[in-house]
Amino acid sequence: VSARKLSRQGSQAMHHGELENAEQLFVDALTLSDADDRAHRGLSEAYWQRGEKDLAVHHMQKAVQLSAGDPRLIGRLGEMYLDIGRLADAEQQCELALVAERESADIWALRGNCLRARGFDKNALAAYHRALALQPDLIRVKLQIGELYLKNNQYDRLLATLDQIDPVGDESSVPPRVHMLRGIAMRNLGQPALA
Repeated sequence: VSARKLSRQGSQAMHHGELENAEQLFVDALTLSDADDRAHRGLSEAYWQRGEKDLAVHHMQKAVQLSAGDPRLIGRLGEMYLDIGRLADAEQQCELALVAERESADIWALRGNCLRARGFDKNALAAYHRALALQPDLIRVKLQIGELYLKNNQYDRLLATLDQIDPVGDESSVPPRVHMLRGIAMRNLGQPALA
């Protein structure tokens, strides 16, 4: 119970940007109970943000094991593997997560990223669209789709995808890559002034 309490405090500290305090709370929780999946997950994210990716992966592996295979944690472990170049491990985690949870946009996005890394653009596109069907506001997924359309010189589809990124009146919330992709598409469609 004490370990869980420290883990909750650590999660709150991370939420407020207090990374060092959060990390210490997670370490303290694990000192009390090494079987606290929340502490392993939190410590993993703290290490990840600090750039200590091997330690982050180690603790996320423990979190997955202790959580009895929580699909969100399996998916996060897959994202970590993909980021450090362990594509086969990322794909394996993605498949495990999809068996347990087929309605997760994040897991379908991971599937798309894995397929794209293998060069299977058409299948990646299908996975990204499945992610957007589940959660239509995922800008990072729309950007991945846009990048695929750019790669295949499908500029009209690229623009249609970018048009779906709605800043809700706040243009500063739009990632700069959106503007860059829009300019590239406009230039290639023969509209240099708009580009």
